[in-house]
Order: sequence, then C-alpha cells, then structure tokens
Amino acid sequence: MELNNPHVFLPLLKHELIRRGRRNKDRLTKQWRFIYAISFVISTAAVATYFSMNYQIQLKYIWYVYWSIPFFIFGFGISKISREWNNETVGWWLTLPYPRHTLIMTKFWAVVIRGTVIAAAVYVLILAFGAYATWISPKLSFSQFGAFAQFGLILLLIDICAFPFTSSVGILYGTLKHTKWRPAIPLFWMIWGIGWGIGGSMGWLRSIQQTFPSTFDVIASIAGAWIVSGFLLLLSTWLLNQKIDL
Repeated sequence: MELNNPHVFLPLLKHELIRRGRRNKDRLTKQWRFIYAISFVISTAAVATYFSMNYQIQLKYIWYVYWSIPFFIFGFGISKISREWNNETVGWWLTLPYPRHTLIMTKFWAVVIRGTVIAAAVYVLILAFGAYATWISPKLSFSQFGAFAQFGLILLLIDICAFPFTSSVGILYGTLKHTKWRPAIPLFWMIWGIGWGIGGSMGWLRSIQQTFPSTFDVIASIAGAWIVSGFLLLLSTWLLNQKIDL
C-alpha cells in the first residue's frame, strides 16, 4: 500500500506542505513580512510594558488562545480539499496513480503538521511575551513564570492531540461539498451542533478552563477522537471514490 511506502507517501506529503495557491502574486514579499514582524514585536512589547507596570497581569489566561487553533485546523482541512476545485487541479489530482485513501491521508497529515508548527510557534511567542512581562513587572516572579510555561505546554499538547480530529472533520466537510451528498451539509452542521451542545452540558469544556479533568478522561477523549477520525477519513475516501461530483 502506498501509504506504507515512504518513496510514494513522503513526496506527496512534501508537495502538500509546500504547495501554494495560484495567487502567489498577491502574497507579501519578504521585506513586507519583515516590516510586519518588527511592528508586531514593537507593539507587543509596548503593550506588555504598559500593563506589566500598571496592572498585575494574569498570564495564564493568555494561553486560552489555544482553544481557537483547532477551529483554524478545521478550516485548513476544508481548504486542502476545496483548493483542488478552486485551482482547477482536481482532474490532475484524482488521476494520480495512487489510491484515493493515500491522497486523502497526505492532505490529512499535511494539515496536522501545519497545525503543529503553528501551535508550537504560538507557544514560543507567548512564552517570550510572558518572559518579558515577568522581567519588567514588580508583581511577577520567575516561579510564576515557570508555572505559566508548564500550563501552556499542557494546552499545547492537548491542542496537538486534537488536530487529527479537527483535521479529519474539515477534510470530510471539504469532500462533502464536492460530492452528490452535498445536500447533507445542513445535517453535518446539525450533528456538529448537537455534539457541541452535549459536550457543553456535560461541563467538560468548562472544567478544562477551571482545572484539568482526570488523566483517564483526557486519554479516553483523545483515543475516542482519534478512532472517530479514522472513520471520518474512511468516509471521505468512500465519498471521493463513489460520490464525487465533477
């Protein structure tokens, strides 16, 4: 199977990781990226300086930005599939001499890897912000910074473990949009809403924000999500094989 053959899978994965859209001319040049980066650093340092000198910053709440990243991964999964239609490369993509499951899996892993890189970069940026705020603030200690770094690392790992699920959901949705099962999209959102409502009523998300659930609950949730991810990827493959609407 091609998925187990690194001579096939790795080149496909590399292609997905470095692939760009057709609007390359609209992308920022290196000079403008540098300008934006410097502006971001200066503005962040100014904000950190002001609030550290005038208020007692609750650093740990900054890490809650991690709750939004899985939703971006969901969007990345959709765009990975939809881009083939938007760039008019779907015919080329589907006629590659590989099983559809291999094509789906390369996009899945490309989204997971991209999300992991983004999450790690966010961790480094927030950690740098926290270190600077601790250094200049008379109300923060480096022992507090250590607890802050540890708390962020836990959230980073939980995020990374969630990426396979949100990536597979995004890929399923992106595939569903371009199949004969397109009318099922409202049903997709209905199931999503019911699942979110049940999870919220159980208080799981609220318990994470206040304290962490037991290790068993976290491991069981991650394992369950990964199993569901496998089924969603198989469903995406089946839709691509049997229900594609060109």
